[in-house]
Amino acid sequence: MKWPFKKQAPDEAFWDWFQSKNETYKTMQPTREMMHALHMKLSSVNPNLVFQIGNHGGKWQLEISADGQSEFIPAVKQLVGAAPAISDWEFLAFRQRASAPLSIQTPTGSLDSESIFYSSSRAGSKLDIALFIPGLNEQNKPDLGGAVFLLLDSELGEYDVMTKLGVIDFLPLEGHSQQGLQTLTGLRAEIDSLN
Repeated sequence: MKWPFKKQAPDEAFWDWFQSKNETYKTMQPTREMMHALHMKLSSVNPNLVFQIGNHGGKWQLEISADGQSEFIPAVKQLVGAAPAISDWEFLAFRQRASAPLSIQTPTGSLDSESIFYSSSRAGSKLDIALFIPGLNEQNKPDLGGAVFLLLDSELGEYDVMTKLGVIDFLPLEGHSQQGLQTLTGLRAEIDSLN
């Protein structure tokens, strides 16, 4: 006798689960348990994907992110492409460009797109950049680096960071002339001009 049950694809299982729980996640203060449950369900699809939830203009958004790892772009696209239509929800692939400036508090102070400077050079279809970061040193480079990548994602969108930037060098701002450099806010227009 054959079992009549077909094993459900991970993407489909995730969205079935989310559809059954979506009302629970319509809160500005989700509990640790709620976030853990969503993380575990997403990990069952791909353990390298991450998410964020928010409300923008009265519409709830669930962003599925590759966490800056370009090898997981197809997994993000596939999962978001399989999303059902759920009232009051929008499902987005990758961290989106922010409409308002982002500021991140770090141990060395506040970082934002106005405090970080860059220079760029064209490298084929991509742009190589050197970022000049205030307070950067070898000891805090891992912590500040994570904050800087979040700022890049907020300026450019995660997908453009992964697909349009080539080499990204982190350098301390101190000791460098700012002549010829631009603030990070100028990078969006430069990236958008790439073919």
